[in-house]
Amino acid sequence: MGYKRMALALGVGYVLGAKAGEKRYEQIKGSWEKVQTSVEQSPLARWLTEMGKEAANRGVAAASNYRRGHSEDGDGEGSNGGRKKSSEPVAVARRFLSTARERGRVA
Repeated sequence: MGYKRMALALGVGYVLGAKAGEKRYEQIKGSWEKVQTSVEQSPLARWLTEMGKEAANRGVAAASNYRRGHSEDGDGEGSNGGRKKSSEPVAVARRFLSTARERGRVA
């Protein structure tokens, strides 16, 4: 008889705990969705996202410019395959680097 009573108690405890756990899970999920929505709509989050994208673009442009300037044949021109020498990202990178040099942040 003791095993049946214990099994019944465990079963009831499991069912009640599962219901309480599901309610708590839904509560946490709802709170997370509110936070996520408010962060997505935040002007600060948008500004940080834009600044991150600009920094990444400048980094890519600078790496591309560096690579073009250090070609394997050593002429310093890089192989551009007949394309224009200065594209918009490269021009942006050059302006960025010249400004940094003027401010003493880059040697």
